[in-house]
Amino acid sequence: MATRTYHAGGRVFVVTLAGTPLANETVVWTVQSITENGDHVSISLDGIASSSQDIAYAQACERIDPLVACEAFCGTFLKYWTCYQGFTNGQRAEHFGRLREMHAAWSSLTTEDDATRQLGSWLSDVAAHRMAHPNSPHVSQAKLEEPRRHFRVLAKTVSARGRACPAGFRELVRLCGGVTPPGLDVPAD
Repeated sequence: MATRTYHAGGRVFVVTLAGTPLANETVVWTVQSITENGDHVSISLDGIASSSQDIAYAQACERIDPLVACEAFCGTFLKYWTCYQGFTNGQRAEHFGRLREMHAAWSSLTTEDDATRQLGSWLSDVAAHRMAHPNSPHVSQAKLEEPRRHFRVLAKTVSARGRACPAGFRELVRLCGGVTPPGLDVPAD
C-alpha cells in the first residue's frame, strides 16, 4: 500500500494505491481509493492498473482534474445565481458588488456567449441606474426579473457539465440551499 497526495484547484486529494505481486516478480499497482478531507471522492477507478506505481498514480490524477474543473464551473455558476437572488431580495450595495464579482468569475470560466453578455449588460444598466439615482437606488421589479431568462439558458450548459460529476454537482446544489435557477437539471442519486 502507498498513499500519495495530489493538489488540484486549491484542493488536496489523497490517492491510495495497492500493489499486487504477480509471477515473474511483477507488481501490478491499482488505485484503492481517492479521498478529500477523509471523505471518499466519487470517481470511477475502473481500468487503472500498471506495473508502475507512478503511472497508476498519474492515471488517477487524470481523473481528478476533470472533476475539479467540472465542480469549479458548476459551483461558480451556482454562486453567481445565489448572489443574484441575494441582490433581488435586498438590493444593497454589498450584494451588487458581490454580484459583479461573481459575473467576472463566471466570465473567466466560460467562452463568451450571448447569455453571459446579456447578464453583463444588465449589470451595467443596473450600475448606471444606481449612479443616476443615488438617493433612490432601488431597481424596478421588472428590471430585476430580466436575468432569469439568461440564467435559464446558462443552466442548460451547466446541467450538461454537471453530469460529468453528478455526486459533486448534487452536493453543490445542496450547499446553495437547493434554490436553483430555472432550467437546471440535477442528476438523481
